[in-house]
Amino acid sequence: MKPIIFIPGIEATRLVDTNSFGFDTIWNAYDTLGTSLASKFTGPHIDEPLQLNPLYDVSTSVIVGRDTVASLPYQNTFASLSKKIPDPIFPFGYDWRLSNAVNATRLKDFVQYLQRKLQITTGFRFITHSMGGLIFSCYLRQISNYDHIDKVILCAPPFMGSPYALVHMVKGSGGLRGFISKILGQNDDIRKIVRTYPGLFEILPVYPGALTYTNDQSPVDLLRLDNWQSNVCDDKDNAIIDLFPQRLAALARFRWNDHQDYTLLDVQLRKKIIVVAGIDPKTNSNTLTHLPVIRQQSDILNFLQLDGINDKTNNQSGDGTVPKVSSTWFSDVLITIGVPKDGIVDQLGDNIDFHGMFLRDSRVQNIIARYFKNDLYPAAVSPAGTLQPDPAVIGNLCYFAGGSLPILQRG
Repeated sequence: MKPIIFIPGIEATRLVDTNSFGFDTIWNAYDTLGTSLASKFTGPHIDEPLQLNPLYDVSTSVIVGRDTVASLPYQNTFASLSKKIPDPIFPFGYDWRLSNAVNATRLKDFVQYLQRKLQITTGFRFITHSMGGLIFSCYLRQISNYDHIDKVILCAPPFMGSPYALVHMVKGSGGLRGFISKILGQNDDIRKIVRTYPGLFEILPVYPGALTYTNDQSPVDLLRLDNWQSNVCDDKDNAIIDLFPQRLAALARFRWNDHQDYTLLDVQLRKKIIVVAGIDPKTNSNTLTHLPVIRQQSDILNFLQLDGINDKTNNQSGDGTVPKVSSTWFSDVLITIGVPKDGIVDQLGDNIDFHGMFLRDSRVQNIIARYFKNDLYPAAVSPAGTLQPDPAVIGNLCYFAGGSLPILQRG
């Protein structure tokens, strides 16, 4: 037996008030097409900020806990995999508002629970989607023995964050969703509440060129409080006074200590890991990659220029949410493959949200199934201690570490 542990993406776990008789819904994950479209167009309304100590909600009577994992993005995938792979699959839902390091600790407890339940200590396989990859990275930092890890597939991981996290914190929802949210009086409340969530801070973009000042193109470092838009971090109406300095200090700890730098990871473990990144091979495609910042606009410092945010000059390759530069950040040391977005007529439903529905893509499912069904790793370790790609891995698919990113076409 080689159990599979699945770690979903942000917002893909339903959150409930465990201190209520009916486990009242705090956040409804995307369980069906109807709930997904409703959230897409009207905007979710979540009104539970976190305390300065982010393990606890501000409301004294509310205790938030994880519930079910969203079925729409994943159920089809695992139903398909179950027909090809006999091993059990265990979804690991989590409170995505919290730090990925906190959820990594809970993942460690979950793995130990499964080891005792199944009476096995080795052979565990991991599949992650989006933020789930950051939880797994933190998990690697918290353990010293990797013998139980057999194979790992990280799908669309935001290793170095995404600009959309910052847009959500500053502007809230855009388009029709944002318009309706404003009518309902929700948009302002939501963006202030999510500023209390460490999980959102930890997917802020930190790759070179993510944010630059418009006057001299110098970088904007979001780890520094004086680089933030002043009416965001100094908002006196925020749920918690003086929260921002503590959140940024925690973000620095996450980036420097909690999050695994795969370049430092043992090569014997790296050979077991595949990264599958969603990309668009077209130049200036549809993923927001760069945000311009004006040093001062009226009385606001570090003003995030969001007018024309969808201009092609700010959009590069990626999966529509995570830029290619972020998801392929460790391609020099991890076997990485790019799965391009199809034309909209090829897979209409899934292409509406390529990132969110990434695991529904048949190419991604084939990579997972073929890799887990055989006993080969995507690379061997050379005598010099480097990875040597194995062209025979996963049928006729060939993976390369570093250099040009191979693209898996349909067919």
